[in-house]
Amino acid sequence: MPFIYTIPSPIVQALHGVSNPERVYSDMEKQPDTLKEGLEIITQTCIDFGNACTVEGAAGIFFGIGGGGDIWSRMSREELEEYALAYDNKVLDAIDAPIKLLHICSNQRENPQKDGNLMEDGWFKKYHVDAINWWDSSFTSIKKAKSIYGDRFCIIAGLDQRSTMVRGTPNQVEEQVKLAIENAGNDGGFILGPGFALNQKTPLANYNAVGKAVEKFGRYK
Repeated sequence: MPFIYTIPSPIVQALHGVSNPERVYSDMEKQPDTLKEGLEIITQTCIDFGNACTVEGAAGIFFGIGGGGDIWSRMSREELEEYALAYDNKVLDAIDAPIKLLHICSNQRENPQKDGNLMEDGWFKKYHVDAINWWDSSFTSIKKAKSIYGDRFCIIAGLDQRSTMVRGTPNQVEEQVKLAIENAGNDGGFILGPGFALNQKTPLANYNAVGKAVEKFGRYK
């Protein structure tokens, strides 16, 4: 059974682990060289860890950016490219793995489409990955994303983990699966999946409904 292992972006680790948002954003303004020195260290740690995971059998990495979404409204596009993208691609380029999946994290308040028009401008094409995953029920439909990114990345989305999967009926899950396949399944390059982690309270019947619906509708004509 292939599996991929999660690695958060260096800037996400700086914001929500190594340090905190107040300190990082202060350093970005007052001590940018010091912040970059710290990001280089975190980046090398990510590279070492990612390669260790592949040695132990991981087929790839699940590379998380956004960290809950707060960077989208607090960082300009230029800052994202200088303090996030630059270090992210260093990690992605240095890890020897056949699967590199970019998870674009967001929340219900903000996302990279509302805050900067990043998703629909095609900005994420700058990432050196094979696939992208995001909460399509919150921003940018999979049909729209397929038209923008489908020639470059595999699209992984379609299931709303916050509502349909947790509170919907199996019939509603089936309808969501059918619609997702219709909107993004043509010409390949699509994997049905949730926008991010499934809630632990998701009913087993809804998991089963996904599998049954994929068997029913997931065939190329």
